[in-house]
Order: sequence, then C-alpha cells, then structure tokens
Amino acid sequence: MSDPWLQSYLGKRIPLPLFNNPEAITLDETAWVLSGIGRFGARTTIPYTVAEHSVRVMWCVRELGGTIDEQWRALNHEGDESLLGFDPPSPMLSLLPDLRWLKQEAHKAYCARYGVDPRLPAIVKQADMLLLATERRDLMAPCEHEWIQMPPALPERIVPISQHREDLRDLFAGEWRKLATAVGLPKERW
Repeated sequence: MSDPWLQSYLGKRIPLPLFNNPEAITLDETAWVLSGIGRFGARTTIPYTVAEHSVRVMWCVRELGGTIDEQWRALNHEGDESLLGFDPPSPMLSLLPDLRWLKQEAHKAYCARYGVDPRLPAIVKQADMLLLATERRDLMAPCEHEWIQMPPALPERIVPISQHREDLRDLFAGEWRKLATAVGLPKERW
C-alpha cells in the first residue's frame, strides 16, 4: 500500500501526514482552494469563505496598526486549510487530537513554504478574535448557547464581498501579491 496523499487543485501530490511537497503549495492553489471553503464548515446563513475571512483579518491587522509582516502573516494564517481542503471547526479539533495534529502539520508545511514563522503574532490573534465575534454576529443564525469568550464585535457589519469564487480568489491573490512583494518574497516562491 502506498503512502496516503491528496491531489491538489493543480494536479500536484500533497503527501500525508506532513504535507511536505512545496511544489503543491502555491498562490494559485491557495487562493482557489480558500475561495471555495466555507467558513465555520459552511454553517453561515449566507456564503462566506475562508479566503474572505483571511483578507478581512489582514485588513483588521492593518487598521490596528500592524506592520507589513504582521499583515502578511494575517493573510496567510489559514493557509493550512488550503492543504486540508476544509475549515475544521474548533470544537471538532478539541475532540479529535489527530485532526488537530494534522492541521498543525499542514500549518507548519504552509509556513515553511513561504519562510513564515508558524507562531502567530498577538495582533493577528487579536484581529482573528475580532473577526470571529463579528462573523458570529453578522453571519451566523442566532443561538442561545454561549461560544468562547470573545471581544466585542467590530462596529461595521460584514456584508460578504462576493458570491463568486473567482472574485474571492482574485481578491485574496491580489492582496497576497502586494504583501509578498512588500515582504520581499522572491517571485519564484509564489
């Protein structure tokens, strides 16, 4: 029996469980896959993708005064999900240690591909939590059950940017290219 692997969107081999094929981790791959993954396991009341979430976290870091490097890391903080092919909800990760480990391995491989420290800066975590609170308020059905403790939601309501995958792919990729250039990532690593 051969080792398990996934086929990438662009036809590359993604070896499991370590995701250690840098050729399969590209901007085109990441932007396309994240633009097709529904945030919260697609349990939002209207379509909302991980690509849009990533861009919004990056915008929030920018508004909070984050550096270009912190914005870059914010935009890429869900890159592991482009390797997994889905957004595993946090409660599921708490119950399934093997899935949590697999997500961590995907995160390490994605970060290694672009020379990014896998530890998220505090400002990225802060922005991610602000978006979580805002996404819950604006994109999830009302629920009487408490979630984790979160900061207050952002004042501006989220209206998804587009329902078209290509638009979200292009938005993510455009922001990614600008930041990759700004942080000095050589184009051959895109």
